[in-house]
Amino acid sequence: YDHVLTMGNATLLWSISPDDSSVVNGRFVFNGLFGWLAFGFANVGGNKNGMHGATIIMAHPGGNYSAKTGLDMSMGPNINEYVIDPQQSSFRFWQTPVTTAAPGSVDGNFTSTERATTTKIYSVEANDCFTAITFKANGIHDKVFTLDGTGMDELIWAANAEDYFVGYHGPENRGRFAINWLNGEAKINGVLVNSPKDDDSTTSGASRKSILAASTSSMTAGATMLLGFVL
Repeated sequence: YDHVLTMGNATLLWSISPDDSSVVNGRFVFNGLFGWLAFGFANVGGNKNGMHGATIIMAHPGGNYSAKTGLDMSMGPNINEYVIDPQQSSFRFWQTPVTTAAPGSVDGNFTSTERATTTKIYSVEANDCFTAITFKANGIHDKVFTLDGTGMDELIWAANAEDYFVGYHGPENRGRFAINWLNGEAKINGVLVNSPKDDDSTTSGASRKSILAASTSSMTAGATMLLGFVL
């Protein structure tokens, strides 16, 4: 990956696809167990730091969610696109995906069933150390990534490592950030943390490789769940 942004318990790694300049190849790694993991477009101006009304990719370790019983773990993991309710935080108010993914492999040989000109592939991996979403997409649901370098996308992330009830992420497992997908410039809560890639202060290639190697080795240690979807 060409760019890395570390945010406490989470790391985003990404590159613009060498085959299609409208597509991002990325990996979002969470240093925690797989209760759920999500990231996506903040709703700028929305309540709770842009969470309410946000457009996100969200992965769960089970399906058939019930507010009383949580996730049915016998159904296995899933990953889909959601729009969070503009007023209600609890998952039960927005648990229906806005786009339901069709199962598939993760080798990249797919054409979108949603948009004829777009390839969108999401996958989720988890073990007893890390959870990771890998994606190949030009955006999330009806929002397109800004890939021409003219601006920064406002994004959020959150995760739960405690249970299977799709509950609160807690104060540590969440964040608001902005990135320039093209040059790697990034801000966390409005503070510049990554300069553009042509600046000497940008994360070095060696650092990027060490972060990726650490996440990959941890992901392969112990039992791993792997599921891929294509939209």
